[in-house]
Amino acid sequence: MKLFLIKVGKAFSVLKRDGLFQGGRRLLEYLKSFFQNIFQNKSGDILILTGGVGDSALYRSIHLAEELNIHGFSTVAIIQDRPFLKTLSKKFKIFIFHRVIWTGNVAKLVNEIKKQQKEIIFETDDLVFDSKYYRATEQYAAMNFFQKKQYATGIGEEILKDPYVKTCTCTTSYLAKELEKYPARDASGIADVRPHDSQSVSDVAGGNKKVFIIPNKLSNKDLEVVDDIMKHKTCNIKHKTHEDGKKCYMLHASGYMIKIGYFSGSGSHNKDFAEVSEALMAIMEKYSNVELFLAGPLDLENKLNKFKDRIKQIPYVPRAQHFANLSQIDINLAPLEKENPFCEAKSELKFFEAGILCIPTVATRNQTFSEAIIDGQNGFLAGTTEEWIEKLEKLILEPNLRLEMGQKARNKALADYTTKNSHNLEFYDYLKNRLNKAINT
Repeated sequence: MKLFLIKVGKAFSVLKRDGLFQGGRRLLEYLKSFFQNIFQNKSGDILILTGGVGDSALYRSIHLAEELNIHGFSTVAIIQDRPFLKTLSKKFKIFIFHRVIWTGNVAKLVNEIKKQQKEIIFETDDLVFDSKYYRATEQYAAMNFFQKKQYATGIGEEILKDPYVKTCTCTTSYLAKELEKYPARDASGIADVRPHDSQSVSDVAGGNKKVFIIPNKLSNKDLEVVDDIMKHKTCNIKHKTHEDGKKCYMLHASGYMIKIGYFSGSGSHNKDFAEVSEALMAIMEKYSNVELFLAGPLDLENKLNKFKDRIKQIPYVPRAQHFANLSQIDINLAPLEKENPFCEAKSELKFFEAGILCIPTVATRNQTFSEAIIDGQNGFLAGTTEEWIEKLEKLILEPNLRLEMGQKARNKALADYTTKNSHNLEFYDYLKNRLNKAINT
């Protein structure tokens, strides 16, 4: 019943935000994914159990399963709504729990896994496991009663705090540091110093969780979509093609038309966008050939209304169309609210989703983006309004810089953010050792 009420609340919120047509279309896509997933009856080495079917579940269950399968692990991703969860305990050897809401059925599954002494791994891509962080966000404040029930406690905190669970996976080093604070102790409060096969005793002697950083990655299907788009995209300077096949650039009175894009994804990014709004005001005031493309739910600030004829807003679209929309912009924005732990924990996916399409990104100068972006080479980092203006202006005025930076961003995305080029070797070794132990017991 708890899961049902939460999903009803989410459905109502989607319809209210996106309207009957767009919202209904999105719900139908969710239902399709739901029914494709819920009746899976496979077995294998690893089960990834996830709490939903949105973008988070896509990256952290479907894409992660693809990555592990590529590396020889028989892996299945299933949503927690599946009936008879408990029976899955006998079909797999390692269980990864991603954003799983604690219910009676989940508790039964966990108990069965423990009885069989199998591995449980806690997985997260956000700080949602600690409710104090999420309750401070604007997204939580805008939720209806049923949606807020999901966050009565942190999502998955029952699993994270379970002394049986010694290992976690996450998306960023910021998240890893938060997870490492959680103790891994037995019922008596004594740290379990029995090392896992791929760990030294010193790794666990302090009693804290072992954490692996597994970045988000694009799937093979994503790459197929992107490759099809790239066949018709020679550069990120806008052009049109005459019937004779010759390209001619779309000129504006002040120069090339430049489209700056922001793709919010979820409905929790108004404060993030506010970090760059002053810079955008200055840029659009100075350059009449700059357009702003906003995708996803976002409340546009009144001060930008004077440029409304150069601002286009679109609602949520399916994933393939998302990449098509991304390909139409010249510069991608990835601002995040400063000094907000919940935002600090966010991954760099806005950088590599644009980068795979040769689109350069200007991102907030924080830990995660600083680890992914070499400032001035495969992207730009900005920490002040002045920096945002300076770096946006460089990309507007220097088309060759956009091309070079976009290509380097694509190279980075291909090297580090695809399932087929994944290289989390320490994690793979850990899984192999745990599987070998399961076989020998």
